[in-house]
Parts: sequence; structure tokens; C-alpha cells
Amino acid sequence: MKNIILIFAAILALSACRATPKECTPKDIRPPKELHRPSLQYPRASQEDGDEGTVTLRFIVQPDGSVSDIRIARSSGHPRLDAAAQRNLRQAKFQPATCHGKPIAMRVHYSFKFELTDDS
Repeated sequence: MKNIILIFAAILALSACRATPKECTPKDIRPPKELHRPSLQYPRASQEDGDEGTVTLRFIVQPDGSVSDIRIARSSGHPRLDAAAQRNLRQAKFQPATCHGKPIAMRVHYSFKFELTDDS
């Protein structure tokens, strides 16, 4: 029997953010924080086919905490796994990044690792 291990790694990139006030420097910015994200679902067909991999998504956390402009920064090599990660991220909610206490949009990278292991 196979167990599913889903490893969620977050990498916050404090660069190339849209709508950042010009007076903000990297030290003035507080990065976004994840408030809610549903459990990542490993696609059944991918489990049966033995698909594994890591997909890294690039997206923007908007000033209202919503997620937009989700793009694949690095594919897992399996379209079903890439799509599952994108579906999961669309349902996430964040506390937005701030600069001097004001919410700003920020580009973020998240990596999702899909790995199957044998239960011994």
C-alpha cells in the first residue's frame, strides 16, 4: 500500500512586487502570511501512474489577500500534479504584505512536492 506524503514548501520572494510604493525598501516590507489553504489533493490517476515531482508556482498576493496571476515557475513534469497545485493555491487566503502598515501586492513563489512512499 502506498502512503502519500505531501510536502509543502513555501519560498517567499521579496522581489519584483507590483504596486509597491516607491518609498518602500526591502527592509520596510513585511511579507504576506498564509491564513488558509485547503489540504492538497494528490490526483488519484497520478497515484496510480506513480507520478511524483515538485511544482513551483509563482503568483501575486493582492492587497486584499487574494491570489492572482498564478503561473508555473517550474513544472513537476506531470500536468496533473501541476494542475492540482494550481487548484489548491486558488483557494488560499493570505494576510497581504505591507509597507509602512499599508497592504501591498507582492509576488510569491511556493513549491509543492508530490511523493509516494511504500508502507513497510
